[in-house]
Amino acid sequence: FPAARIDAQPTPIFSQFPAPPALSERRPGGLRLLFFGLVRPYKGLDTLLEAMGLLKGRDVSLTVVGEFWSGRKEIEALIGKLGIGNRVTIVPRYVSDEEAASYFAATDAVVLPYRTAASTGVIPLAYHYDKPVIVTDVGGLPDAVVNGETGYVVPPEQPAALAEIISGLTPERAASMAPAIRRLKGTMTWDRLATAVLGQS
Repeated sequence: FPAARIDAQPTPIFSQFPAPPALSERRPGGLRLLFFGLVRPYKGLDTLLEAMGLLKGRDVSLTVVGEFWSGRKEIEALIGKLGIGNRVTIVPRYVSDEEAASYFAATDAVVLPYRTAASTGVIPLAYHYDKPVIVTDVGGLPDAVVNGETGYVVPPEQPAALAEIISGLTPERAASMAPAIRRLKGTMTWDRLATAVLGQS
């Protein structure tokens, strides 16, 4: 359909999720990362773990929250092989919205090291909690990120490139992105999506 008019719109913010806990405990120092959602091979968790392996000696921790469809034993074996078991926590199950709010509140940045993707609901969920994202340059993921302002875009399946971005990120730098995230998510509304859809009719 060469004459078709196309209007690309980002996935809107999921504003129905609960507010984060009023008081979130934070240990001194250290960067805390979150991988959230169903764990499937195309989401590249192994790439993120390999990046964590390259960050030995750095105070960086990772929490993986999501049900495994397959490959849990392989992931646990990789964690053991890389010697990062003391810095990786796995919550291998579905979590409630309230639990999700706690995990997002406790993190500094959300990582989406996908191999392939069309879009994802994790980015707007992270933005709902004013958290920056680190995404790979696949599908529509980079379209939802202002690189260097609301997060970072890295090449897929390149642990070294991912490790480089993580190594340059601090909790303070991640927190400083909140104003830019709030500005961006102000444009990622359901009203705007509805207007775009109705405008096509």
